[in-house]
Amino acid sequence: MQRRKSYYKAYKGRRSSRSKLLLCFAVLAFLLALLALAYFILPEFIVFTADGFHFTFQPEPGQTAEEQQPDGSDAEEDLPIVINGQPAGGDTPSTGADPAGETTQAPAFPALLGVSDNISNLLRSGYAGGLEKAALERGCNTLCFTVKGTDGIVQIPMVSAYSTQAAQRADAQDIREALDLLADSDIYLAARITALCDDAAAHAFPESALRTDSGAAWLDRGNIGWIDPRSDMAAEYLCDLIHACKNAGFDAVVFDHLCFPYAGRTGLIDYGGELQAEGRAATLESLFQQLRATADKEGISLSVVLEQDGADTALSGQSAELLARYFHTIFVEGTLSAQEEADLRAAVADSGCRMGTIHKNAFRLPSGDDSVIAGYLE
Repeated sequence: MQRRKSYYKAYKGRRSSRSKLLLCFAVLAFLLALLALAYFILPEFIVFTADGFHFTFQPEPGQTAEEQQPDGSDAEEDLPIVINGQPAGGDTPSTGADPAGETTQAPAFPALLGVSDNISNLLRSGYAGGLEKAALERGCNTLCFTVKGTDGIVQIPMVSAYSTQAAQRADAQDIREALDLLADSDIYLAARITALCDDAAAHAFPESALRTDSGAAWLDRGNIGWIDPRSDMAAEYLCDLIHACKNAGFDAVVFDHLCFPYAGRTGLIDYGGELQAEGRAATLESLFQQLRATADKEGISLSVVLEQDGADTALSGQSAELLARYFHTIFVEGTLSAQEEADLRAAVADSGCRMGTIHKNAFRLPSGDDSVIAGYLE
């Protein structure tokens, strides 16, 4: 009869807790060593593609490891960045104004052939698609919406040191989502922005607003406050608005009131001394340079309305010659006499800047290469 093994003979005893702990530490140290090795070695052989990533242990065709990094350093290669089809960096021609004052026109954007509409209408179900279809059928390529008027209320979400809750539309995010419905359409979106005539900003940031000799807020003939064009706020806030428009899907920005006040009791404004026409123009040019640099970075078309309703160039600081250096289109609101139009065209000739009109009539295709923003579609 086979003898059965004793239970006590089969038992070998239990491993001590100390031995188990040492074994765990050894395994953990080994795994950490493998991870460290992978961290320093494997990234060189990982190739990312549109289909995911894979490992490769071969150098690029025609290159050795030494050719890939001649000095043996770990310095990263400077890769060209392309924004809106234009290379970015110091090796390419400037598409705006440089600090030295020399200006060049950016590659021309298409002429804006559009119609204005109330941005609130986009909240109506199916409205955006119907408007786009009707506009395209009539030859439009642009829909224009007011994003900020003289009241200073911004219709879309924005982030800025100079934005306040009271100055942003309560349902701005809903407007932003409605604009998304036009993101993949064949039509451009233009944002019309009242620049320096801004009642909300003038009251919220009085230190950056125009004031009278007595220190009171200066108001124009419409009882609206103005941002001081010389303030740091003027450039930063308007550049933030350009950025917000780009984020909301706009392709173009059209600025109104981008000037010094020229209507109302302007003699009461305290400029800290007499401000000559040359000083006003220089202030605006510095502002235009910053706006243009931001617009070029964002890849957005920058246009402006030439103030002409009784505007005195010496007071406003605006001139067609100055605007033509920094804006893709100069719009005139209303109609011009034949002589006024001829003078304006002569002023912007050979600048690369387009002419345009904004009116309240039905849309009609303009002659030549002009832009137009009409009041409605027939």
